[in-house]
Amino acid sequence: MDCAEGVALRRDRWGVRCDIVQASLIAAPMPSEQGRMGPIAIELAEHLAKGKVVLQTSTDGRVLGVALDVLPKISRRHNALSENLRLIVSRAIAGLDLQIAGEASTWQQTHSWRMLVPTTTGTAYVGSETYIWQEETAQSRGRWMLEPNDLQATMAATSASQATFSDDGTLQSHRWTVEASFTPSSALADGSDRLRYVQRGTVTAVAPQVLPPLPESGERVAAGPIPTALQQDLVLGERLQ
Repeated sequence: MDCAEGVALRRDRWGVRCDIVQASLIAAPMPSEQGRMGPIAIELAEHLAKGKVVLQTSTDGRVLGVALDVLPKISRRHNALSENLRLIVSRAIAGLDLQIAGEASTWQQTHSWRMLVPTTTGTAYVGSETYIWQEETAQSRGRWMLEPNDLQATMAATSASQATFSDDGTLQSHRWTVEASFTPSSALADGSDRLRYVQRGTVTAVAPQVLPPLPESGERVAAGPIPTALQQDLVLGERLQ
């Protein structure tokens, strides 16, 4: 993404517009749909590459909102596609949500965009992430309880991240991991292959006019247990191989 300078919306909130310069999208379909997702992923990536992202941020580095302008709102299908793409983009930029606590060497972040599981009606969560500053690097560990509203279940999650900064305090890279599983009291925890949510991501600053190499958009096979047809609406995340 190529982002312009932020515009003050009010005393503690900024708006930032970003052009998506290039995009790649890889999908892991259900077994019954294998061989069909490749062209769809390519088409959606082409739409994304023409889109614009509008971020709302706070003065302490938090991301408060993510909007995506990518498809004209002319039909219910376009609206659904736009929302799905917005959720994908919100995962890609989750690493930009990094609260900075001034000169403190240790601080806690109790709100995190990375804890918002990508469901249509949002996620309730409680917990915190503890950051430790060491020589232009901030490392964190966190524990959370998540309640995705679409599933009416509870997940226990752990998070970890490492962020690096330049001499002037500009974020250079942020790598994060979130792993969550349903609690024993959740109905979705039954069975030998428990559903699991895994989120891994990296954001990296690049020099102007430099386009990093991206993998080709298309279809891949999901690593690990493959969900059944009954689980297809409940899968929250799968690692790709």
